[in-house]
Amino acid sequence: MTNQNKSILIAVDGSSHSLDAVNYVAFQSRGLQTRVNLLYVFPMASDELVCQINVNGEFKRALQEKYNAFNRECERLAQDSLDRAKDILVELGMAPELISGVPQMWQSGIARDILKEARKGYDAVVVGRRGISRIEAILLGSVSAKVVQGSDKTPVWVVGNKPPEKGGVPKMLLAVDASEYSRKAVEYCADFAAGSGAEVTLCHVVRRLLPGAATPAMELAGEEIEKELLEKMNAMLPEMLNTYRGILETAGVTPGKIATVCRTGSYSRAADILDVARSGGFDTVVLGRRGISAVREFFMGRVTSKVLNGADDLSVWIVP
Repeated sequence: MTNQNKSILIAVDGSSHSLDAVNYVAFQSRGLQTRVNLLYVFPMASDELVCQINVNGEFKRALQEKYNAFNRECERLAQDSLDRAKDILVELGMAPELISGVPQMWQSGIARDILKEARKGYDAVVVGRRGISRIEAILLGSVSAKVVQGSDKTPVWVVGNKPPEKGGVPKMLLAVDASEYSRKAVEYCADFAAGSGAEVTLCHVVRRLLPGAATPAMELAGEEIEKELLEKMNAMLPEMLNTYRGILETAGVTPGKIATVCRTGSYSRAADILDVARSGGFDTVVLGRRGISAVREFFMGRVTSKVLNGADDLSVWIVP
């Protein structure tokens, strides 16, 4: 049965990206008793500058007043953004008493403060896609990217640039393999899918034995091994997919809303997952934080990282 009680943290900053995240949470939380905490971490101007100035007291007092006024204005703007976000959630049907949020002055840094709050036991921390680009994700140069890389216990929803259609049914693509991370991802999203009445597709992509740069001679040499591997995988595939289907149905997902897609001979699992998602009109892709090759990864699995970087128009859930 579905666990109706969920707690979600949404990081907002007044941008259109964070408002997209607010809309998305309301879209995905239909049918669930979802408690939402809106977190706006705003920077404060450092008072060190005022203290370091070696000038007369009257000038320093005047500067201190401007400094205080500036910080009050930052807090006011943050509160306005929180109020707007709350209004959106209420307009979309969420109970006002389940929505909270106050401006918070940053302490250790915006991303660190978001992660600190996320560790208090939320079912998800939600961020807008702004800042998740190929370069920034690698260099960890944005708040969103830092939250993704730093949240190793709490699932992260990175909301894409294309908002879901109003009144539409959520469509979730679960990219799965035989790893424990995939199983956890299926178990995690099952409640949300059941509550929102989502259509769910289990997607399994099998990569080729050799990369695309292999010569014809190399491919010929590895043909027999690849054939044996594919035969073995295809024999095991129904059991794996049936197990995941059973998890979804036990949570309350309607059997008729569960589908499967399998692709073999892939040169890029991430590219194929994104292709299936876009061609099938999905709004959300769900992945485990790592896959079978987790031992070789430091932060996230390579497929997960590549899907996240390439999913500009899609929302991606990363489940640890």
